[in-house]
Amino acid sequence: MTKLEYRLIACPYCLDEVERLVFQVIDLNEDEDLLERLLQKKVNAYNCLNCGHEFVLAQSLTVIAPKLHLIVRYDCDFVQKMYSRTLLQLPLSPAAADFRKRQEELAVRENEAIENGEIQTPTDVALSRLKQALPPALTDEDYRTLSETAHAGMAEFNATATSKSLIQEYPGYVYRAVTEYNDLIEKLQIFRQNLDDRALELIKYVSKLSSAKNDGEQAIKRLYFVQADAKHLVFLVYRVGGWDYYDLPAETYDNTSLYKDFFTVDNESEFVLIDEVAAAKWWKAILQASEIADKEHND
Repeated sequence: MTKLEYRLIACPYCLDEVERLVFQVIDLNEDEDLLERLLQKKVNAYNCLNCGHEFVLAQSLTVIAPKLHLIVRYDCDFVQKMYSRTLLQLPLSPAAADFRKRQEELAVRENEAIENGEIQTPTDVALSRLKQALPPALTDEDYRTLSETAHAGMAEFNATATSKSLIQEYPGYVYRAVTEYNDLIEKLQIFRQNLDDRALELIKYVSKLSSAKNDGEQAIKRLYFVQADAKHLVFLVYRVGGWDYYDLPAETYDNTSLYKDFFTVDNESEFVLIDEVAAAKWWKAILQASEIADKEHND
């Protein structure tokens, strides 16, 4: 059942407070039209009447997708608890001076590009903003640290009343926990295209390893799956210098799926984290199995 409640929300830019209606749970069986809004980051997104800025609330959100047999949970309290255990700093608030300065610099550059004729169409504007968008809130190392801590805390996550209630009410579903709102959107993108998020996480992990080896300073730091067609897998990637699109042959997915026996999780009947840390474990097991097979063949 879709659930909403009124909360007093402070704009992260000007800190003006106003009461907002916030989604806590979205049941796509009841509100199927909300899927597109989710994918476009328009759920729990607001325009501040005081300063005019648009923002997406960093609020806990559970998405129930009966047609996909999927539940995805982004739990802010759990994530903040994991941050405290890793001693990492929470991402910089948009109200911070450094953030505002960065946004103002980007606006100046965009206006200059328009005046110089470098940006002419709405597509040009979108691509320009993509390339100049802020980098991921966490560095690669900090992202892995947070993920490892969250993996260690999954028993605690599954022990909550909310997790237990969802598992009991929706038996046999695929249960996914995420540590970032963007990860929630990515999971929905993956499952709506009838793909396996485990295979795609392994593809992303191996792509990063390859890029780190071959691309030097332009190595890929973060990937998000966007879409797949008959010929390509398309990802949004971050390298030093900005965001861009990256694609791989479609057969990469089929080839990776052949290793599905290695895609083990602790307990498929509970919420699990399927991310880079999980993929690293699977890749290590695949390499070990390959070494054993080579040794037996040579003997």
